[in-house]
Amino acid sequence: MSSTSRYELMVLAAPEITQEESAEIEKRISEIVKKRQGSMVSFDRWGKYRLAYPVARNDYGVYFLARFEVAGDATLNHDFRSMFKIKFDHAVMRNMLTALDLNAPTEYKRPRSLEETPEKETESLLKGQKVKDLLSAVKSSEKADKKTEPAVKTESKEVALEAAKTAKEVTKEPTVKAESKEVIAEAKEDSDIARSAHAIRSSSQEKSEVGTAEEKKEEEPSEVAE
Repeated sequence: MSSTSRYELMVLAAPEITQEESAEIEKRISEIVKKRQGSMVSFDRWGKYRLAYPVARNDYGVYFLARFEVAGDATLNHDFRSMFKIKFDHAVMRNMLTALDLNAPTEYKRPRSLEETPEKETESLLKGQKVKDLLSAVKSSEKADKKTEPAVKTESKEVALEAAKTAKEVTKEPTVKAESKEVIAEAKEDSDIARSAHAIRSSSQEKSEVGTAEEKKEEEPSEVAE
């Protein structure tokens, strides 16, 4: 015959669990213990607590602690897990079975639940949590801004370079216009010079032709006199 062992079963239920469901959990645990010729020592509802991390998308949960003595059996943990999965899959989020020392005292000190905490303390706790959430949100946004800063800087550099290029092109335009004006003026001067030279040549030719005509007239009377 196997010796009797003492166990405790910690149950974490959803925060919306009802009193009827709590009573049904206690009843089902007691039935499994009795089937193994065991006896219940205690069944305590600890209350509602804020969880260290979300479980099944819940930030809060209700704890139960059951203690009982039963003959050691390797399938005891399997029976409890199967029962919770089939009967209380929507209500029970976690469960843990632990073997205790028979000589250890049965008394224990549990933490104070939110239901036992005064309203002022709960409000301060909730406010503190909200402040932490806001700080974490601000830090995440600052990190996101720091990541986008290099891209903004590169874009501003590109805009500045483009502006500098356009400014250089604008400053070059007057010099080009001035050069074109100088070329036009030089061309005009060349054309004027060419025209004056042509006029001088034409006038000199006319003078030379007049001189030869006069010489011919002077020669003709002398020949008649002879």
